[in-house]
Amino acid sequence: MRQAIKNMLDQNQKLNAENEWAFLNAELFQNKPLVAPYPENIVQAREVLLKLQVLLSAYENETDADRKAEFEKKYLTSRNAYFQLAYKK
Repeated sequence: MRQAIKNMLDQNQKLNAENEWAFLNAELFQNKPLVAPYPENIVQAREVLLKLQVLLSAYENETDADRKAEFEKKYLTSRNAYFQLAYKK
């Protein structure tokens, strides 16, 4: 698991929208916390997942290369923030 996260944190990767949608889908619908109410860090992490959906959608729909690169950078930065919130010990 740690290696998978480390690989996803690599900023030099190109964004693969299809893989990212599968990741978001798994995190939102299959990786649900078992405790209720959710701890604060989990709530924050899940809020970041919503932001990731918006950024990925904007990335896919953008036609201007510069704006697309901007959305890609914002997405990768936010994804890293998600990993730090969701998987910290």
